[in-house]
Amino acid sequence: MSHQLSFSLTNGLAVAPRSASLRSVPFGHTAEARTAAESAMSQASPATDLTTLLITALGRLKASLGAQVTFELDVEPDLPRVGADAANVEDLLIRVATALTRHTPAQTSVLMLGLGLRELDAATLGENRTDRLLAPGSYLTLQLSSRPEVTPKTETAPVDPDLSQIIPSLDAQGAGLLITTGPSGTTVRMLFPALAQETGPVISGAASWSPDSRRVLLADDDEAVRLIAARVLQLLKFEVTVAVDGEDALRVFENAPAPFRAVMLDIAMPNLDGIAAAREIRKICPAQPIVFISGDASDEVVRRLPAGLAMGVIQKPFSAAGIRSTLEQCVASPT
Repeated sequence: MSHQLSFSLTNGLAVAPRSASLRSVPFGHTAEARTAAESAMSQASPATDLTTLLITALGRLKASLGAQVTFELDVEPDLPRVGADAANVEDLLIRVATALTRHTPAQTSVLMLGLGLRELDAATLGENRTDRLLAPGSYLTLQLSSRPEVTPKTETAPVDPDLSQIIPSLDAQGAGLLITTGPSGTTVRMLFPALAQETGPVISGAASWSPDSRRVLLADDDEAVRLIAARVLQLLKFEVTVAVDGEDALRVFENAPAPFRAVMLDIAMPNLDGIAAAREIRKICPAQPIVFISGDASDEVVRRLPAGLAMGVIQKPFSAAGIRSTLEQCVASPT
C-alpha cells in the first residue's frame, strides 16, 4: 500500500537520526590558506554534488555488498558542492563501505550513510589520518558506519579497518579521513572542503507555491527505485506520496485530500501499467501533469507514448538534476 514517506522505511533504506554537529572554533588566521586551497581544487576538477553522487551510488553499493547488507541514509538538504572528482569519490565510497561491512561481526549488517555540512576545528582535524594539513572551516562530511542487523549475544570489540590504501586518493582530492571506534562500532568520516560559491539543488520559484503545490505522487513497482527517487524528491523539497503499482497510484489519486503538482509513473508496472494509469488519472483530472519513468527513454519509446498524455520521460538510472529539470516545468506551470 502507499504511504507518506518519512524514511523510516523497511527494506534497508531509512533516514537515521541526525547526528550531533561538531563543535566549532573560529581560526581566522587560516582563512587565506584555505581560500587558496579551495581555489586550487576548484580549478583542478569540476564542482561535484555529493548528494546526487551518494544517492545514485546506492545501486552500485547494493551490487557490490550483496543482499546481506541493508542501508540507512541521512542526507542534509541544500548542501554546497565540493572540488573533488565524482568518479574518485564514488570509488572511495565503495572501498570504505566494503572494508566496514567486512569487519561487522554478523551475517547481515546495516550500513549507515550520512552526508552533512560541519564546521570542524583544529582539534578535530588534528585526528586526520591523511598526510594533508587541513585548515579549520566548513567540510562536507561523508560518514559511514556499520552495525549488525541483529544485536549479537556476545559483545565484540570494534575493529579499526585498514584504510591506508585510500589515503593517497583522499590526499589527491584535498580531503581528510577520521576514524573513530567505540561501543557502538566503527565510524569513518571522509572530509571534503566545501565550495562556498556552489550550492546544492534548488528549485527555481519554489517559495512562490503553497505546500499543496509541492506534492508529488510517485509510482514504481521496484522498491529500490521507489525509495531512491522519493529521497531525491524530498531533497528537492517536494512532499512525496508513493504507490507500488498503477492500481495503487489510481487509488491514491482518487482519495487524495489535495491535488498533486505532478504524478510520476513507471511505464512498466504490474496490475495496471503507467500508461493505463495515466489515462485513468486524466479522466479524473484532465489537466493533471504526468511524468513517466522508464528504463528505456529512447526517441522510439517516447514516440510510442499517446500524444499529450505526459509532459516528459525520466530515464533510469536517473539523477537529481534530471528529476529537477523535468519537475521544474510542473512547478513553473500553475495548476
